[in-house]
Amino acid sequence: MTITRTRANAISKQYPWKIYRGRTFQGGYFILTNRGKKKLTLWHDRNVLEWSHCWRETMATGGFRTVERFLLTRDKKPYLDLGEKWVTATDHYAGKHPDYTSRRDMKIVGKCLAELHQSLFDVQKKIEKGEGLSRFRQSMINDDAVAKKLRELHGKKKTENLMNLRKRMNRSVYFYKKVASLTRELPLSHETFSAKNLVRISGSWYLYGCYNPNLAPLHHDTYHLVREIYQKSGWNLESVQSFFDGYRREREPAIQEWIYLLSMLIFPSDILNAVQEEESRMVDPVPVMEKQAYWDRLTIWIAEQMDQITKKERVSR
Repeated sequence: MTITRTRANAISKQYPWKIYRGRTFQGGYFILTNRGKKKLTLWHDRNVLEWSHCWRETMATGGFRTVERFLLTRDKKPYLDLGEKWVTATDHYAGKHPDYTSRRDMKIVGKCLAELHQSLFDVQKKIEKGEGLSRFRQSMINDDAVAKKLRELHGKKKTENLMNLRKRMNRSVYFYKKVASLTRELPLSHETFSAKNLVRISGSWYLYGCYNPNLAPLHHDTYHLVREIYQKSGWNLESVQSFFDGYRREREPAIQEWIYLLSMLIFPSDILNAVQEEESRMVDPVPVMEKQAYWDRLTIWIAEQMDQITKKERVSR
């Protein structure tokens, strides 16, 4: 299903505005109305939609007023039911995204994610937690099969590299198993999150987007965001430090959460994907393997932060 101009006109009759013009985009429809620019978004899962609505309202009522919220229909409902699909309407945001090299901007990104995470703990108390394994956990569960496939692809000449790769996988699984029970207690969050989900408008930062997300235990979003910040800042650990400074001012993760994040960062997913694609698509895995040195540097930095936190906890006892 797509939103056409005819369908957009019909949908807009349920809202207190009049359409002047519009255009289709993947997943919805942009419209210019007598009340400003709006965006209509199609949702494919009602439970995910209601979960998204819940965390947005929780953030807003908790004091984060610049979060994108679903506009209410004439009947005061946050979305429209089209049968097998659902539609939300929001204000259309356009502005500047955070600068990955700006320590101030990265602190704001960290603060925003921390407040989002805090709202998800509150949401967990309101709605039943869903089921399902994330992609990362599936890949770790099947790590033996993946390692066997690697040996088949590369043969004996790369035994040393394969052993190093295997060590990374074992280390990742080791840390993950130490906190495996934690993942069943953490609230569900977005599988991925980007700094581009923040936009600066008239001096304020707005959180928007996150439509139709895949869900995973908390900190999968942190994992993807930290990697994004590190790479797009030119492998600058100061940007990562600023992000965590902003996060920890709002919410201090438990040491088990740090271990969980570390287990994801250690896991050599990029190399595994590149090696598997080399056989099927003739992709050269060497650039990815060379980039691994940067990811190792990030992993070591996270481990050092954990060590400092542990030492402080021991002193405070």
